[in-house]
Amino acid sequence: IWNDRSNYIGYSNYGWVAFYDLFSRIGVLKNERFDKYLPLTKSGVFECYEYENVVFAIRPPIRIVRNTSGQLHNTEESAVMFVDGSKYFFVNGRAIPENHFQAIKHQKFTVQSFLKEGNEEIKSACIAMMQELRGESYIVDFFSDFLKEVNTYVDKKDDKYLEGTTRGMNIGVYTLFKGEINNELVAYVRCYCPSTDRLFFLGVAPEHNNAKDAIASLYRVPKKLKKHIKYIQRQGERFSTVFDEQGTKMLKSRELSQVDISDTTSITGNQYFSLLNYEY
Repeated sequence: IWNDRSNYIGYSNYGWVAFYDLFSRIGVLKNERFDKYLPLTKSGVFECYEYENVVFAIRPPIRIVRNTSGQLHNTEESAVMFVDGSKYFFVNGRAIPENHFQAIKHQKFTVQSFLKEGNEEIKSACIAMMQELRGESYIVDFFSDFLKEVNTYVDKKDDKYLEGTTRGMNIGVYTLFKGEINNELVAYVRCYCPSTDRLFFLGVAPEHNNAKDAIASLYRVPKKLKKHIKYIQRQGERFSTVFDEQGTKMLKSRELSQVDISDTTSITGNQYFSLLNYEY
């Protein structure tokens, strides 16, 4: 059924337009309004925003740079640029603010700037850019003046858990770094995304002295469900939990109140790694 508001032009519309076009060509659908709309999608407009008295039509970017995997990527200049000069920076498909990009490019990016950045994906993009431009040793030197390696834990993975990953040598390696920045104690665990083998530095409480317990401390679970964990999965700083039959029943029956769900606790490193069966 045609929607009166479906006169928007843009790449995000191409999915349903393709279906309408196919059904029109095979005789299943006949809609005069669609027949008038279809040529607009071929006009070269990148995005179009319509208001009561004005229409903003945006041309396609004049520069789009991708890596060999098809992701937006450029460590020399913006990966995307429009005719009006608007620029967007990406490293291996992940957006990075221009101020971080330029600071890294000109070697003016500081550890303080890195630690103040609250978005882990942006921090990962910063690390990836530094790695590509200057190598792995630069990353070590970048943090060495402030953070010292304290402990490393290696979680040996069975082959069945490595399917779909890079099978890189860093998978399952967690290293705890601690130090003092601006008179404040800080601690980070360095770990790797097994699907891309990219680097993450995840902040942890500075009282931890071993990487195993430190990374486990990031995982939180409602206290009343702690005994019902079946297994855990991790993606960067995000965790997902599958509970046993009783725990699942408690959740589905709404036996737990919002206070119960908010009342969370952590588990030990030994418990965490015995329950962790997948990282991605």
